[in-house]
Amino acid sequence: MVYSGVFERFFLLGIKKVILSSAQWSKFDLLKRNYPYIDKTLFPALPSGEKGEEHLIFYDEELKEEIYQKYIKGNEHINPYTEEYHRLLGIILGFPPKAVDFFSSGEHEKQPHKKITLQFCGVQCVANIDNLVEDVEWLWEKYPYPESDILIAKYKYEYTDFTYGDIKSVKEAQQHGVAYIEKQLAKPKAAN
Repeated sequence: MVYSGVFERFFLLGIKKVILSSAQWSKFDLLKRNYPYIDKTLFPALPSGEKGEEHLIFYDEELKEEIYQKYIKGNEHINPYTEEYHRLLGIILGFPPKAVDFFSSGEHEKQPHKKITLQFCGVQCVANIDNLVEDVEWLWEKYPYPESDILIAKYKYEYTDFTYGDIKSVKEAQQHGVAYIEKQLAKPKAAN
């Protein structure tokens, strides 16, 4: 399967300023040639896979230096896939703070019934349905590009999209989702 480069596309449009990318994307070499990046030499926690190692790609050198000084320098000891790693990466990649907390703390595994995925302007993150309104407002404030994308929220196999700024629909979806979860949790479990 070919990786479509959805995050990279928002990066190339100038909307997303930091991305995590690898040779899995066909134009990865273009990114490495034209944009500053951090690889395993500066941040050893960046994972490697069969398609090559991940790189943090930055829109400009100033942003790279700012992120390095603020988040990576002094944290070179962090191991991949740990709570510290996920928290740091979520912040660097511009995910909503509450979503970063929910994922990095492992709550998304402890409360899978509350797990939703949000996607907007090159951000894709796991969030808690209880924080849907706050996370969506945060994304719309951080990425004010209503003509460029539609925010998508996914719960299990259900997708809902939201028009930029339509917070009323987001609140209704959250109320509906929370009520659905509560109803499912209240059902007695079938005997084996």
